[in-house]
Amino acid sequence: MNQRIFFGVLLFIILGWIIAIGYAGSQQLDKPVFLDHYIDEYQQDEIQVQFYYITNKRDQKAVNYIMLDDIPGYVDHYYDPMMEEIPYEQRFGHHEVRSIYATLDLRGLDPIDEKMVFDKMRVHFSDGQFETVDVGEIIIHPAVYNEKKYLSQDVTAAGADWAGYILNAEEDFSIESLMPHIPVDESAHLKAQVLNPEESIHESRFFKLMEDEAQNSQGIGYKDVNYPIVLNEEDKLAVSFINEGNYKYVLKSWVRVEGKDTDGLDVSFPTYLSQIPQLEKEDLEAIIEQKREGQ
Repeated sequence: MNQRIFFGVLLFIILGWIIAIGYAGSQQLDKPVFLDHYIDEYQQDEIQVQFYYITNKRDQKAVNYIMLDDIPGYVDHYYDPMMEEIPYEQRFGHHEVRSIYATLDLRGLDPIDEKMVFDKMRVHFSDGQFETVDVGEIIIHPAVYNEKKYLSQDVTAAGADWAGYILNAEEDFSIESLMPHIPVDESAHLKAQVLNPEESIHESRFFKLMEDEAQNSQGIGYKDVNYPIVLNEEDKLAVSFINEGNYKYVLKSWVRVEGKDTDGLDVSFPTYLSQIPQLEKEDLEAIIEQKREGQ
């Protein structure tokens, strides 16, 4: 091979290698980026939560524990990066989406009279470092005691933009409204599909139906459901919520059920509502950029 051509090819390879290293370095995060979470809970001794964050694929730090002001959160499983690989939920290029399960310990907290709201959290890592991160909005309401149970959740399932439930009536009562606890400006994008007891179907068919309807943007505004929904004891009610706005935040909240019992007295209680987003590479890039701009 001509010596000039040889060195030209070699120089081209070296330049390409340098550019690739520079690009990879530019994509590395200085610190993990937490997704926005909307967590709405009631005060109790312990609260189970799951947090999602984006970090570098080669990041060897595990999360040891978290702090919401003075409220500790203990990670359910501690990963030793020297002994095992830290699992991930999704992987895109240089980045991974990871999650942690943690138990918030509220036993040292006096009973509260009004809700507490947190938008930041201190995260302690296995290398001894910690970061104060933006996590969206975490709300803890005063405890609710001796609340009578009118509905129990038999089955729960969720997709990227929908959540579905089959509920079992423990008493005779009627539902006059379903009020989800979600950010106010996003409620217009939330649609509902409610199957009355006589329409209820096998759970496997129900969740397939809910997923199909979510993909086709079916359902109606949750305020426009045909109320009241009259339930007798042991009736089953199938409900799903479809997120048309396709927001990329983690939701762990409640739907407030309002209604009347057989004596005409008001009934009000929560039932569980959750959503875990399924992200694409473009979503990760947008979240990272948004968090950087907010710093």
